[in-house]
Order: sequence, then structure tokens, then C-alpha cells
Amino acid sequence: MSGSGGTGGGVGPTTDSDLANALADLENSYAASPAGIARDLSALGVASVVQTEVETVAVDLCVSSFDPAVVLTWFSQQRVVLTWMIVGPVQRLLDYAGSPQVCSRGASPEEAAAYMAGIRAALPDALPGTDRSQPTDAERVLCEFLGSNAGGEAAKTVLDGLIRAATRGRVDEGEAVALGVQVAGAVCPEALPVARDAFDEYFGSD
Repeated sequence: MSGSGGTGGGVGPTTDSDLANALADLENSYAASPAGIARDLSALGVASVVQTEVETVAVDLCVSSFDPAVVLTWFSQQRVVLTWMIVGPVQRLLDYAGSPQVCSRGASPEEAAAYMAGIRAALPDALPGTDRSQPTDAERVLCEFLGSNAGGEAAKTVLDGLIRAATRGRVDEGEAVALGVQVAGAVCPEALPVARDAFDEYFGSD
């Protein structure tokens, strides 16, 4: 991958090191911790979600054998907006709910599949927009890199990193790439067309 990025927003050229650090920061933000899950869900809802609520819902998920209705009811109460951007947080919530500190067992493959199917069934078909207007420094680096390296291996590399961070390996390839494009649009809305071009190129041989 080339380390010669353009400049954008006065942040200077993007290097391979900048990109690696930004992806590492983004990966850390997607850890299955109640604090991180609460933060991400707060960004998608009207009301603030706090860590203790995530911990309580995780226990309820365990008791209910990981019934997606537990999460969807909670989202309704918290007025969390149901868009494809919640896929990452709800997957991490499932991971946390099945961890030893919460439950005596993790979700079985069948329970995990039913959980995600229930969540996906509640989501709109279209990829929504986002109203996030204050990207973090790490997100600005990703945005600048996407914006200055349209298409090609560089954009694919960025999308692959976003996909790994966002999906934690639980979404099939087609959904993963679509989610990666959505995340790219969330971290920098003006880069979304570039990300969609990369999406088209990713499947260009199909």
C-alpha cells in the first residue's frame, strides 16, 4: 500500500503509520466492553445510554437465551435509531452477554444466528445517512485517506480494516462490505461516495 496520501482539512499527508494507528484506534473502540457499547449506542439514539444499562441488558440477554426482543425493546425505550450502524454494537453486546463475567455460557451458533436475524429483520432496507459532524482525529485520518485515494488497493485496504473492526467476524462477506461502506460514510460523510466506489470495485469481477 502506498503511504503517499493527499492533504485534507489541514491535517497533512497521510502515511502508512497514520493509517495503521487510526485503524488500531478504531479497532479498540469496537471492543466488546459495556462502556464502549454504551458510547456507540448513545451516538445513535436521542437519549444517553449508560454503562450500567448495557450491563443490565446483557444479563437479561443471558437469562432469555439471547432473545433479540430484549435488545429491540430496550432500543425502543431508549429511542435508539434502528439503522445498519447498530449492527456492530449489537454484535458486541451479544459477545459481552455471553462472556464469563455475565453468563455461564455463550450463545450457541443457533442462538447467535437467531439473535442477529431478529435484529436485521427490524432494520430498514436502505443504508441511512448520519448526522455525526465531529469526527475524531483517528476518523479524520481515515477520511482523508479515503478522500485522497479513491478506488484501488488503498481504498480496499481501508475498507477491509473498517470491516474487520465493525463486524468482529460475525457478518457474512456481502453484509460486511456494505457495513464497511456505511462506517466509512459515518466517519466522514463527504467520503461516502468514494467508499461506495471502492465497494463497486471490491465486487467488480462479479
